[in-house]
Amino acid sequence: MDDDRSARGEGWWEVMVGDSGTNIGLLRMLILIFAFIVMLGITLWAIWPT
Repeated sequence: MDDDRSARGEGWWEVMVGDSGTNIGLLRMLILIFAFIVMLGITLWAIWPT
């Protein structure tokens, strides 16, 4: 991956997928989204007034 493409943010797919197949990259993105939602939920649950 070129440094120029990386600096412009165009290489994000290559970073996510790497040398693996497309399914692995999609799975990694889904896991990241799920982890973000879980962490947001835990944070809101922790600060929510009871």
